[in-house]
Amino acid sequence: MKSVIGRLVAFSVCLLFVFASGLEAQTNFSFDVDVSCDDMATRSLVRSFFSRELRELGDVRVSESASPDYRIDVITFIVKRKWTMSVVVTEPFGGNAGAGSDAEVAASLAGWARAVDHSLVRGDSIDDLAEEIRQIVVTLNREVLKPLRKEMKKK
Repeated sequence: MKSVIGRLVAFSVCLLFVFASGLEAQTNFSFDVDVSCDDMATRSLVRSFFSRELRELGDVRVSESASPDYRIDVITFIVKRKWTMSVVVTEPFGGNAGAGSDAEVAASLAGWARAVDHSLVRGDSIDDLAEEIRQIVVTLNREVLKPLRKEMKKK
């Protein structure tokens, strides 16, 4: 009887650790990435690079949600094998109105967004493109997401 109770306690402790580690890894931020480019292969590549770099942050989900926390709009041009990319990161107003906020104000801001970052970059190769996207995500993480994570931990 004691060994059954011991196994039950050990199993319960294991479940608790699994559950607790799952809570730590929950997604805190959602992103929508929209890429415009005449070349379909480049469009897919740019979206893939952004998605990969964002997911590597660990607490970011990339989806085509109707109400993401952040939106990344990318316009990419390729001329004579050189590329230029404009990247705008925005945060919607009104969509995530907190408890006790004025619902009428939130509704009036729906559809509007605050520009969080803008980058205009260019390069000669796909390696340059991948590195520039990595740097954009690193900057976004450092300047926007890390301060928000600190605020969330305080609460």
